[in-house]
Amino acid sequence: MDGERRGMSMVKEKVKNRLVWCILIIALGISNSGFGATLFEWTGAAGNDWFVAANWDRGSVPGEGDNVVIGGEADILLTNSTAFLSSIVMSGGTLVFSNWTTRLNAETVVIAEALVTCSGPFADSGMSNRVWISCTDFELAESAAINVDACGFSRGNGPGKGGAGFISGGAGYGGHGGYGNQVNGNVYGSVVAPLIPGSGGGSFSSSQQGSDGGGAVLLEASGDVVIKGLISACGGKAGTRTGAGSGGAVFITCQT
Repeated sequence: MDGERRGMSMVKEKVKNRLVWCILIIALGISNSGFGATLFEWTGAAGNDWFVAANWDRGSVPGEGDNVVIGGEADILLTNSTAFLSSIVMSGGTLVFSNWTTRLNAETVVIAEALVTCSGPFADSGMSNRVWISCTDFELAESAAINVDACGFSRGNGPGKGGAGFISGGAGYGGHGGYGNQVNGNVYGSVVAPLIPGSGGGSFSSSQQGSDGGGAVLLEASGDVVIKGLISACGGKAGTRTGAGSGGAVFITCQT
């Protein structure tokens, strides 16, 4: 137990040092071009698209090895994968992932006083979305959140969707959905590597619709991950004669 405490203390200190380094860059406003990196700050002057150059203070989109700062009430839509950044620090605002293959790539990712989510919900025939972050070290601060509640398959959609009409039960995922004391939505997904979003609940009629399934979060880190805030992928609640959506997937891989 003492060894575990020492290990966690070392992880926290390492991430703390990285956060301090990022904050120093922000405070000094320097361009450390000597190390092949430049500081980019989000302005949102031309909308919410990450890949529109006019939305960044330098008039261009952050590239390989650059440092990114996002704060205030920023509202950003990420529709494609980023370059591999040196760091990204979100001290406020919202980052929305769109498209299943969109990935945020960086050596250090710090989410503080901010919200990360994805577009959704979506139908079987629609474009699926998730939150996908690939990095070396990651920290989610106590006041920050990755929230993809009800951002998975929409009601009546998904591999574990609830039944329709009289048997409008709950959606399944790791286990069957329910309909009274009977099973309903199908079982799917992986216990050891959950990646697929939750399914939508069953609908009794056009006026009594089921709930949406939870979204998916994939966090891949080769180093350390510190989670102090909330990561949530809940499905929508059941209603009168309608089924609940199943919870989604949160999958984190890291060294510590």
